[in-house]
Amino acid sequence: MTLMAGLLTALLLWRCWVAATLPITGDEAYFIGWGRHPDWGFYDHPPMVGWWLAAQLTLGDHPLWLRLSAVLLPFVLSLMLLVAGRRADASSVGRSSADAAGGTCYQAAALLVPLLPSNVWNVLITTDTPLIYFSVLSGLAWLRVRAGGGHLSLALAAVGLAGAVLSKYFAALLWLAYVVDTLTTQGRKPWRALAAVSLACVPPLLLMGWWNSQHCWPNLMFNFINRNADIGPGWQHPVAYVGVLLYSLTPLAVAPLLPRVAPRPGPQAPRTLQVLAVVPLAAFGLLSLVKPVGLHWVLAFLPLALLALLQHGRPAFRTWRFFLAGLAMAHGVVVSLVLLMPMSAWRELAQFPSLALYLDTPPLAQALSRLGPTATLATLSYAQSATLAYHTHRPVIVFGTGSFHARQDDLDTDFRRLAGQDLLILSKPGRPQDLAPLSPYFDNIHMESITHQGLQYPVLRGQGFRYERYRQEVLSQVLTRFYQLPGLLRHGVCPVSERYAR
Repeated sequence: MTLMAGLLTALLLWRCWVAATLPITGDEAYFIGWGRHPDWGFYDHPPMVGWWLAAQLTLGDHPLWLRLSAVLLPFVLSLMLLVAGRRADASSVGRSSADAAGGTCYQAAALLVPLLPSNVWNVLITTDTPLIYFSVLSGLAWLRVRAGGGHLSLALAAVGLAGAVLSKYFAALLWLAYVVDTLTTQGRKPWRALAAVSLACVPPLLLMGWWNSQHCWPNLMFNFINRNADIGPGWQHPVAYVGVLLYSLTPLAVAPLLPRVAPRPGPQAPRTLQVLAVVPLAAFGLLSLVKPVGLHWVLAFLPLALLALLQHGRPAFRTWRFFLAGLAMAHGVVVSLVLLMPMSAWRELAQFPSLALYLDTPPLAQALSRLGPTATLATLSYAQSATLAYHTHRPVIVFGTGSFHARQDDLDTDFRRLAGQDLLILSKPGRPQDLAPLSPYFDNIHMESITHQGLQYPVLRGQGFRYERYRQEVLSQVLTRFYQLPGLLRHGVCPVSERYAR
């Protein structure tokens, strides 16, 4: 145990170092932009991470500080499991030894959760961070409710689920697990508990419904329409999902399910825990038949899945502990080497231009600011704009049609106000051809460049922005591709369409 405590302490310190050293990623910079301009909602997802970061930004914007909640996440999850385990131990007085053994499984899970691969290296602050906090809190509290817990447990389950709803729409899978648990319960069903947690979600849903109805329904358009244009069956998607699960829980996670590997399983997992562990992951499995499932999708449901597996096969714990500790150290060595390598080590890679932009952004951001101290800064992609905005502390808009990803800039930027103004548009190194089609949207253009990491980043200086032509040729495409609201959604308010349509 002393060895494990030392390992977990070292892991915490190492995660702090990684968080302070790793450059802010494009996705993180995008969410930090939400925090700098807090609102009741945002384009892609519910608003929680924006509120989260808005509070932190009042005290600073150092990467370690902004990522602190992500850095501490595995250890807070451990604390949640330990507290839940103590309650399970206390409630097992007078019950069978199999029931009493449940509490020790919580303790085992508390030790192992920080060693899961994604919890070793993932220090990124994203929408998944608050989702994990709230989902695990709600799930553990629901287990306590189903074991006879009182009003406090029910309140925590409800508040946790409401917070998860405000974090990401995957919270619906946790609510679905509660529904399945209720419907499959024999005898007296926990209808009151289900009603309570469901009612707690009504205010967040009303808030998001109201905000979306006043802003072109972007959450629904993005999550259910725009990003699913290429949805379709493919054998590689479920295969990749199996790989995601094996990596997330490690191959040993399936060992207790195999009788030959674990011939003497421990006490069977409570049925509710099985439901909470299986339903979300099974739902992702069904979704993987037609769509890729990302590694980060499953993160909120891993702690309960690990707990269920430990309940099913207790003899595997010792093996898991040493295997995961070794795997964590291997991850630590690899990540440390990558972060310590100089930029020159990556120069021969085809991806080096992108790496130079995202891994060594401050000099590029400073050069761009000096080149256009009064001009409006822009790039052709949300990731570049968000990253440069984080480092310049200036708005960096997205010029052109862009992709279906992360179109918050549509809501934030009013191109009408830029009519006649000067813009400075940065492109990827070696790709001045990406800027050439933009010349008709300015009275005059000058091609310039910024030298960064031995690369030439082309910059278009556009003088006299021709808004009307841009509206007719570019913004009309944006409205057609991303703001064709179907059915009843047309009854909402869409400031983007109202702003540019005639």
